[in-house]
Amino acid sequence: MRIPDGVIDAAREHLASWLPWAGPAAALALATIVPLVLLPPILWPAARAARRAAGAPWQEQARRRWPLAVSTRLLAMVAAALLCFSAWEMGGPLAATGSRTTAGLGFLVALIASIAAIRLVTARLPGTPMAGPDWLRGHVALWCLMMGHVLIMAAMALVMPLHFGLGVALVLAGGALATTWWLRGGILVLPRLMGALRPADAKLAAQVERAAREQGVRGIMVFELRAPIANAFVVPAPRALVVTGALREVLDAPQLGAILAHEVAHLGESRRRIALFSSRVYAVLPLPLALPLGVQFGVWYSFYAFVPTLVLLMATRRLLRSFEEHADRHGARAQAGEGTYAHALEALHRANLLPAVIGDRRRPHPDLYDRMVAAGVQPQFERPLPPSKWMTRGTLSVGIALFGAAVIATTAGADFAARAAQAGAFDPTWALALGGGDPRVAGLLAEQFEAAGRHDAASDLGRYVAWASPDEPWAALSWACLDAPSEREVARLAAAIEGHLRRQSRQGCWQEAALAELWLLAGDYARASAARDRALALTDRADPDFAWMAAILGRLADGLGEPDRARELLATGLARRAAGAEADDPRLALELADLARRVGDADQAEALERVVEREGALQDRRGELERLRRELAGRRLGRMIAAPYVPVRPSTSQYVPVRPSTSHRTSHRTSHTAQLRPRLEPAAWRRG
Repeated sequence: MRIPDGVIDAAREHLASWLPWAGPAAALALATIVPLVLLPPILWPAARAARRAAGAPWQEQARRRWPLAVSTRLLAMVAAALLCFSAWEMGGPLAATGSRTTAGLGFLVALIASIAAIRLVTARLPGTPMAGPDWLRGHVALWCLMMGHVLIMAAMALVMPLHFGLGVALVLAGGALATTWWLRGGILVLPRLMGALRPADAKLAAQVERAAREQGVRGIMVFELRAPIANAFVVPAPRALVVTGALREVLDAPQLGAILAHEVAHLGESRRRIALFSSRVYAVLPLPLALPLGVQFGVWYSFYAFVPTLVLLMATRRLLRSFEEHADRHGARAQAGEGTYAHALEALHRANLLPAVIGDRRRPHPDLYDRMVAAGVQPQFERPLPPSKWMTRGTLSVGIALFGAAVIATTAGADFAARAAQAGAFDPTWALALGGGDPRVAGLLAEQFEAAGRHDAASDLGRYVAWASPDEPWAALSWACLDAPSEREVARLAAAIEGHLRRQSRQGCWQEAALAELWLLAGDYARASAARDRALALTDRADPDFAWMAAILGRLADGLGEPDRARELLATGLARRAAGAEADDPRLALELADLARRVGDADQAEALERVVEREGALQDRRGELERLRRELAGRRLGRMIAAPYVPVRPSTSQYVPVRPSTSHRTSHRTSHTAQLRPRLEPAAWRRG
């Protein structure tokens, strides 16, 4: 549920100036420190195996380095994604940057820190290029060319609404349009602006033109990319062919011509096959739907957003393999001499230290050994073993487990700080900063403000807690009963909470009962009656706590002008109390005594109040009532000063912050609220 900006701004005014920045700063610090600390020891076994292959033939070096290469790529993304979730949790409503911005910054910082940690591990490996401005520019440009659609998906996630509606449709449509623009030429814009991508020289353009003329392909744009990786690839929609400078250094002219013929063959495919190939980039667009699915229906429903992605990728997997096999045939056919294309592939793998055999049929490219044999050349080396899958899987498993544990620890740390603050063992200000605005801690601060006489600060924080706790309408009811806002504001809050509970499908008798009282305070008797009826329908009369619910529903019936139903519920509550294990509970007796006085049963009320006196075992009955008032003010999200009356749900071990009603605020109550309040508050506690 979206909290109004005015509510957040009013709460921030009473907090320390550094507090809204503490949560985002801590999240970014964790996103920096965790990858730098965890990644080196996680990657150490794979890096050690790669270093042992120094001086061996390139096939063995590539085989030993492959688990490290795969693990570094995947773990960098895993670390960024998990720490992004941690940053989301720490950047709560009261944070200066908000949850979305903090999560986006956390992802970026964690990715940069992961790359830095990976460079620390791989810097001493033979063949690793020196890092510098050109190296960084080339890798960023290559990443934009190959993974630009992932950047669009990340931007969609930053603006995706948390509930389904027109906003979700607009974000999806915008993402689809941006991806289409990226496919049809936008892919080349950013690398060209960075200076890493430029039009090819005349010599390279002539080689491409020769290969295109032989295959009957026209209208190809040729570019050269300054990147430390030897590779060539095509961009189908703008019909562009990109060649890296490192590839031209590795291959001679005949070998480069064979590789170019392979790439031109991709552009010579039919429009239908090219469209199917290009459709793979749209596979990531449904992933941002995980946000509204998880928020509206539950965390496990967010995994449904991955179903379209997996289906599309699996459906086009065979198509990619057929693309590469078809292009290999054209490359072998266009070679200047026997074995030229096969030796060009071998030189490309040697330059990039790619294994000659990977043994994974799901990859788009066949293994180098098989491609050379298919091109009519028997490799001059025996078929090597594939890279160790156990090393790759073990590294990934340990990395995911450690990063997951780190995220759980940081998330649980904020919750532990909130619980410690409730127990008085931790400063609530720091707990609120680390939790990004945890409403439990905000309630504790409101209590401190009220005790210090800062009534306006306590009121603003109480309003924030009411809006920040939509799953617990009792928090909103406590604030509405005790701070006496306008009926319009109570109605706005009740409507927002009711909409949130409907979207979340979290209908329960206790939530509906609290909603009914909220609507009653707002003066909307029709909605109050409807919520009361839903609460009664959802109530299990065999529940041991039904005596509590009977007292609450009876009070609602009295407030709605239904005395007969109130008497019926009083009788039911008394019967359930007598038959249950809470016959001597003074709080339940006090609730039923209040209902008895409402319906005019003074004898029953006095009998129940005697139970309160007897079980309290105190000489001063008024003092016992004051103590019980504090207990009745108990809620889930904070511990506050005693209140004239707050409806209570039984058997709760946590508390909701409430705003005590003070005599100096009585003049601000509306006339209707002043008339309605006596019907909601026990007569014994009503102010004179």
